[in-house]
Amino acid sequence: MNKTLKLSSNIKIKEDKVKKILTLGLSLVFVFGIIGCGKEKPVDEQAADKVAVEDMVRASAWFQSDASQTDNTDTTTQKGKGNNIIGTPLWGRAVADTGNHLNISISVTGDSAYVEWTLDREGLFVILGQEEVVGDSGLDTIGIWPPCTKSLSETSKMYGVFKRTGSRSSTNRGWTLRKISGVSGYSNIKHTVRIDSMRIQCKTYPDTVLTNPSGYLFDMENALNFAPAESITITLYTNTSNAEAYLHLWPEWLVRIPMKNNGDGTFTNEQKWCIPFLPQITRFAWFDLIGKSTIHDTQDSYDYDGWLYPYLNKNI
Repeated sequence: MNKTLKLSSNIKIKEDKVKKILTLGLSLVFVFGIIGCGKEKPVDEQAADKVAVEDMVRASAWFQSDASQTDNTDTTTQKGKGNNIIGTPLWGRAVADTGNHLNISISVTGDSAYVEWTLDREGLFVILGQEEVVGDSGLDTIGIWPPCTKSLSETSKMYGVFKRTGSRSSTNRGWTLRKISGVSGYSNIKHTVRIDSMRIQCKTYPDTVLTNPSGYLFDMENALNFAPAESITITLYTNTSNAEAYLHLWPEWLVRIPMKNNGDGTFTNEQKWCIPFLPQITRFAWFDLIGKSTIHDTQDSYDYDGWLYPYLNKNI
């Protein structure tokens, strides 16, 4: 009888010990769980910097060169022969939002962030005009309706450099845009026309030649900066005379200025380009070279090369 009681007592003692151990274990798990939950995960500083810089790129007027989505100003052209569009064709680019594919690549090294901005666009090049066709009595002129459309596929590139000028706790984690390039654009399916260089002649830049807009980075304070109402002459040097060149201006209601074909691969603006009076508003000048058959031949494909520069007017 005593042995039985002693055995039962030992079992009870062991059960109590197990309960205490389990209770202590659960308590430790709870305490460590609380400590673990209270600990913040370390911040990925480089990832946070990239997000901050990308947000600035998307909000910056300097990187909004995709504003040139459409244009439809009429231009005067010489009459052609055969399967050509003639008269004064209306033409323009039509790109829906779904046709724009923007990629922003950012590399952070120390206090510098390097940005590569690439925009791929898909859409239509639309032409409305007249066409000469062979009829019973020779060539007949007929109006084209619906408009002639061609597939448009092009890529534009530009670059920028941001510098950290403040602390990570300040606005935009301390990043400031310090350098910016121009934009180079080209058609993807057919690309035979090319701008080689551009000459600027005006009071601010008496005789300046620019090459490869996306290959040169301007300091922000030294970016193209003209005087209000300044008159500018532009000469484009290209690889062909079998093309048409235009100067487009934003945001001046999508102004398109035809440039004179000098017959030797150079093009100059006969109409004056005058800088608006309002100071320190980011504007864009786009120099557009298009293969002549792109506009005047209903069968040929889209052939384009373009340079775009952001610019400011100086403070009055």
